[in-house]
Amino acid sequence: MTRVRPLAPRFALVALVLAITFALTAPPGRAAPPQPTQPAQSAQPEPTIRLVSQSGWVAPSGQFRLQLDVGPLAPGSEVTATLYRAVKTRTALDQTGRGERLGPPDHAVTVPLVANTTTPGGRPVIDLGYPIVPSGADPALGFSIAEAGVYPLQISIADSAGKTQGRLITHLIRLPTQSYTRAPLTIALVLPVGAPVAHQPDGSVVLPDDQTAALEALTTTLGRYPSVPVSVAPTPETLDALAGTAAGPRITTSLSAKSLQVMTGPYVPVASGSWIEQGLTDRYRQELAAGADTLRSVLGIDPDHETVLVDDHTTPAVLSLLAAAGTTQAVVTRPRLEATSSRPEPTTLTQTFSLLGAGGEQLRSVTTDPALSDRLTASIDPVLDAHEILADLTLTALEPPSQPCVAEATTTSRCSRGVAVQLPAAAASAQPALEVLLAALADRDGTAGAAGAATDTAGAGKPVMSPMTVASLIGVVDEASATSTGPTRAPVERQLTAIPTTPLGSYPARLEAVAGQVGGFRSMVVSDDPIGLEVAASLDRVVLSSGAVSLDENARLAQLDGAAATVHAQTDRITSPQQQIVTLTSGEGLIPLNIENALDYPVRVRLVLTSSKLEFPDGNEQIVDLAAGSPTRVEVRVRARASGAFPLEVGLQSPDSTLAITSTRFQVRSTAVSEIGLVLTVAAGLFLLLWWARNFRKTRRDRKLIVSTHPVLRGGGAASGPGPI
Repeated sequence: MTRVRPLAPRFALVALVLAITFALTAPPGRAAPPQPTQPAQSAQPEPTIRLVSQSGWVAPSGQFRLQLDVGPLAPGSEVTATLYRAVKTRTALDQTGRGERLGPPDHAVTVPLVANTTTPGGRPVIDLGYPIVPSGADPALGFSIAEAGVYPLQISIADSAGKTQGRLITHLIRLPTQSYTRAPLTIALVLPVGAPVAHQPDGSVVLPDDQTAALEALTTTLGRYPSVPVSVAPTPETLDALAGTAAGPRITTSLSAKSLQVMTGPYVPVASGSWIEQGLTDRYRQELAAGADTLRSVLGIDPDHETVLVDDHTTPAVLSLLAAAGTTQAVVTRPRLEATSSRPEPTTLTQTFSLLGAGGEQLRSVTTDPALSDRLTASIDPVLDAHEILADLTLTALEPPSQPCVAEATTTSRCSRGVAVQLPAAAASAQPALEVLLAALADRDGTAGAAGAATDTAGAGKPVMSPMTVASLIGVVDEASATSTGPTRAPVERQLTAIPTTPLGSYPARLEAVAGQVGGFRSMVVSDDPIGLEVAASLDRVVLSSGAVSLDENARLAQLDGAAATVHAQTDRITSPQQQIVTLTSGEGLIPLNIENALDYPVRVRLVLTSSKLEFPDGNEQIVDLAAGSPTRVEVRVRARASGAFPLEVGLQSPDSTLAITSTRFQVRSTAVSEIGLVLTVAAGLFLLLWWARNFRKTRRDRKLIVSTHPVLRGGGAASGPGPI
């Protein structure tokens, strides 16, 4: 037998000889051109294939559709769709998504490539459709797929010379037939709706246009699929900020749909565990109350306070506080749970359990799997990433239950399973995934293609997922049991993992001080005046926003400083007259005060009078209403205790006495004799009169007791000589 020598070494030797010959025969004095440090760019760049849309899943007899953004195409290009064997595990899903371990191809379909649509940016988009049959030979330009499953599908583009121009790997999900008996996997989509803090320290609202546009796109997507229930966790502060935008009504209308479960929460996300630990329990309750009030006001519905979305700052103490307020169930991400044993848990937890608070309170809970959300950042193609989430969920739905279904007297079976999927908090990242998942869940039997064209419903597939809100999921999914079966089986109890404390620095003390000032200002506002009420509400929003966990300590303090500055700027426009001298000509009188309110809304203040020599018959404190933009004359009735000059302190405070506004000092002169002085004077006069009368009578009596022959009485002098003896 003749052996064929390999050609590669011969070609390498020839290339080496030619290179040496060229170097030796090159003209002298002419250097060879420098070699480029980077690979040379081809004349026509290789197009990047991006997934525009795709069928969520396909029925046993249906059509799998794709739309691809392929970029510039070389003339004569062809597209080849290659189908591989089904994957069974999440690991295999990841590997095949990267183009690894695809195995031998089962089917391949090649067709000429024609760009039949264009995107708004002018890039060509191709629309592909592949018919699917459950048995027999492959249909023309399609595939025969006998079993339900998740199948890797490679789309590659080659030019007329056979050179590959681009490649994309996605997964085709083929639904089971109608004879499939396993219960669908319950799916609850948890959708955060929020943006960075919009309320600024000076009370203004700054919500960038791109954030508003992303939120509107997100909620518009919700509105396109009204039949699919979704659990929404909006940030109340964001909805408050949207109220003043043109897009606000459209966004809030979408969030008010009956198919949605709107979960309440604090006005802004805060480090709740640290707040409670560092003495801000009452402030956290106020955040929760403000959040519920805002959602009720903006959306016109009562939000669900029974379900809480556990975040990275929730502690058992927070769960206890929420349980006391009526919370009964929770959604918690998988890493926040303490492990129940050293053995690895199932990839996805599909049954509910009891989450324990600090005092042993039990909240029936369901987990979200971060591995699903992480798929949204797996590539630069968000639509493709979203379809990978759907493929991952399908694997969970099709896998056999970890324990056999057990029939019981009280229930038909313990086979009900469910998964909560939490989408990214950033609206721009969540929208593509939401579109893909809602479209798939709206087309549960796979009878509609990605472009919305319906196929023959006779070959409809059996749904493998059933969408519900979190509240409904927790109500229907079986609770995991710590014991085997029977009436004594106990639910699995789980604890939250310990989290490090977030240092709050000087924020708690400053929050209490500024919140007190804002509360004092709010007590000044007249209840039926819209301008004053809006100023007070704006201050409340700034204070509530200051606790956002997304802000650092300096930003939090800046929020509070801004609110305090606004309060002082308002109260500085309320002034009382400078020091004056007031003269009282009688024991009682009226002291006139002119209080100036330069604000464009009326306010109510507390007038506080202090003096050591004056009495105030109407009391030393009075509530006074000040008209907007004008002085208000107040006459204070006083009574002088003495005559003379003495000070009178006049202070203005908020009605709740927590906020000092201004003060002034009067010099009061009293020229009137007081009643006590008059009584003392009259008494002294009477005393002198009585003394004089008594003295007069005594003098006359004494004169009668003296002999009339006495020389003095007779008017005689000493020279008359002695009288007879």
